[in-house]
Amino acid sequence: MSTFRSFYGIDGMSDQDKASFGANHLGSAPTPDDRKQIGSFLGGELTANGTFYKFVQTAQYSTDGRMKGAGYVIEQQIDVMYGGTTSSLSFPEESDIWGDIWHSTLARAIVPDVYTLDVSWGATFIALGGSNSYTVNLITRGKDAGIHYTQTQTGYSNQRRNDWRYGFEIDGGINGGHLMYNGDSRELTAAHLLGITQVTSGGFIVGGNFIRGIGDDGRTVMYGVSMGIGETLGFSHGSGITKVKTW
Repeated sequence: MSTFRSFYGIDGMSDQDKASFGANHLGSAPTPDDRKQIGSFLGGELTANGTFYKFVQTAQYSTDGRMKGAGYVIEQQIDVMYGGTTSSLSFPEESDIWGDIWHSTLARAIVPDVYTLDVSWGATFIALGGSNSYTVNLITRGKDAGIHYTQTQTGYSNQRRNDWRYGFEIDGGINGGHLMYNGDSRELTAAHLLGITQVTSGGFIVGGNFIRGIGDDGRTVMYGVSMGIGETLGFSHGSGITKVKTW
C-alpha cells in the first residue's frame, strides 16, 4: 500500500481530497485490483459501477428517543464519465418488535388472520344445484385490516371450469369461522379473499365447512373452516367465485 500511495502522491490527504481522488481516478477505468486498493485506502468499498460505500459508526435515534441502529452507510455515487459525485445516507431499518410478535406463527395460531361470519344456503343433488353465502370478514393483519364484505357462489352456472358442485345436501344457516393467509401475513390484502373458492360442507343440523381460496396459478392462497347451526343435511363439495359484496 505504501507503493500505491507514493505512486499516486496521496499521503496525508484530507477526507475531501480522498473523495476527489476516488472520483478522478475512476475516469481511467481502474482494474479490480485498483478499485480494491482505492476503496481500502478511502476506508470503504469501491464497486465496479462507481458506487463507494463507507460504514460510519454512530448511533441513530427515532423521534420518540428509541435507538434505531448502531451505524449507517454513506453511499457515494461517482460518475465514471465526468468524475462528479453525489452522496446520500442509508439508515438501517427500524425494528418492529411488536409487529414481529403479531405476525409470528404463535400469534397467528392464537388469533387467525381473518374472522368470518356468514349467512348461507344451498341445495345439491348429484351434480345439480349450488350454494350461496354472504360473509362479513374481519381481517386482523396485513395492509387492509378491518371489515370487508364478500359473496361466494358455487355450482350455479356449471358453465365455467371453476364453477361446479357435487354431492347430496340441503343446507342453510349462520356460520362462524376463520381463514388463514398462505404466506407472510404482512402482505395480506382484501383482494386475497376474492377469486376461485372451493367449499367442502356437510353435517346434520350442525354443519361444517372447509374453505380454500385458489390463485390463478393454482396455489392455495387462503384456507380455513367455519361451523354453524341451521338446516343442514348431507355432504357436498363445490367450486365457485368469491367477489366483493356491497350491502
